[in-house]
Amino acid sequence: MINHKINILGIYYSKIKSNELMERLENENNKTISFAPVDSVILSRKNSYLKEVYNSFDYVLADGMPIIFASKLLGNPLPERISGPDFFKKFIDVCSKKNYSIFFLGSDEKTIKIVKKKVTKKNTIQGYFCPPIKENFNLQDNKIMINKINKAKPDFLFIVLGAPKQDIWIQQNKNKINVKAIISIGAAFDFYAEKIKRPPEWMQKIGLEWLFRLMQEPRRLYKRYLRDFLFPFLIIKSILIKKIYKRAIFVLIQ
Repeated sequence: MINHKINILGIYYSKIKSNELMERLENENNKTISFAPVDSVILSRKNSYLKEVYNSFDYVLADGMPIIFASKLLGNPLPERISGPDFFKKFIDVCSKKNYSIFFLGSDEKTIKIVKKKVTKKNTIQGYFCPPIKENFNLQDNKIMINKINKAKPDFLFIVLGAPKQDIWIQQNKNKINVKAIISIGAAFDFYAEKIKRPPEWMQKIGLEWLFRLMQEPRRLYKRYLRDFLFPFLIIKSILIKKIYKRAIFVLIQ
């Protein structure tokens, strides 16, 4: 699988299109999927455990145009951006049409009830559980969540606990859950329930979705975007180091 991935500052992103991914998920079992934006790369840069978590996933998708731009600069372009909200909207329709059952872990009851109303077939959502808001879950918390999921026997499990918490939880508990796929979906529920507005398509295509989000949620500047501004400089540094390395090898073999 490593040949079908690209290393972007330590995280291996899957070279796959959205439609192909949906087809694979229907025909595979026990898969894990994460939608990793720039912030995931930045947080993983100095956290070796978090980097291991992301690289343990079967599929890591480029949730953001900056990741796509970076892959092109690195000379190994990803085929397309696959955002959590866009994928969730498409895939939940697939599940509804093909009678796949879903379980939601995370978010809040008000949001999930809105999501349920929008789903075509009401029996698509097999169950949900909104755990208490905590920095970390203890063994008893995990036991309750895993029991509820396994008792419902869903085909697909969507996790909305906030990144990177949701990704760490999946990595630590995936072997205790029997589903076709566990999907770390980020803020997809909030977008689907229209609690958060999506930016115009032109802003998404040129990589300015972060600016639209910032206008809606100014607190993100301090919580996230200030550290994410490092990303383009780190990509340029990575490219320069590779060029220097290749030049040095060329000189040595002459």
